[in-house]
Amino acid sequence: MFDNGASRSLIKSDIARKLCTVRKLWIPRKFALANRRAIECTYACEVGLEIGGKVVGIEAFLVDGLPLPLVVGVLDMEAYRIKLDVARGELDLSEFTGKLLAL
Repeated sequence: MFDNGASRSLIKSDIARKLCTVRKLWIPRKFALANRRAIECTYACEVGLEIGGKVVGIEAFLVDGLPLPLVVGVLDMEAYRIKLDVARGELDLSEFTGKLLAL
């Protein structure tokens, strides 16, 4: 799921452990969810996604009990110039090149 309300990308812990090489963070990250519940992530992984025929990599933080397998946050979407067309319910890949934008 691409979520323009989420700043960072999150992945369900059990799925990440099957698909990715998980690494322990030197400094745990604390996040506030939309329901104002706070979570602390101590692990992250790099996830490869195919988008528009191109493979890109994002950093996702592991969350136990995440209701979806993967949430792609706005920071990763902006880095790859991916936009959401909410009215159509689809991705706007008009500026997407598959290359990470380095600011």
